Amino acid sequence: MSKPYTQPPQEVASALGSDIKRGLTSQEAAARLNRYGKNTLTEQREIRFLGILKEEITEPMIVLLLAIGVIYSVLGILTGDGLIDAAAIIVIIVLLVLAEVWNEYRAKSRRYWCRQIG
Repeated sequence: MSKPYTQPPQEVASALGSDIKRGLTSQEAAARLNRYGKNTLTEQREIRFLGILKEEITEPMIVLLLAIGVIYSVLGILTGDGLIDAAAIIVIIVLLVLAEVWNEYRAKSRRYWCRQIG
């Protein structure tokens, strides 16, 4: 069924072999449990700040921005204009990456702890 959220609830339940008012029979629930397994989230490996940092640094956009910072540095040295522009670009990229890593770390940590509670 494509886009079940656009269909009437009765059609969705019917397509899934269920009834809106009664739900699944005990036999059907047991059969689906055997077929699909428990309805649980997959276990996540340990959350590490450095692992998230590695993921963020290897993103294509960050790699591109770092390459631009290096090009500005080389051009600044060759033309004698100094490294102020290049340093500003690199500092902004580092701050951006650190903010993104911190937010991602907090989100993943909270999700991990919520799984532990539930």
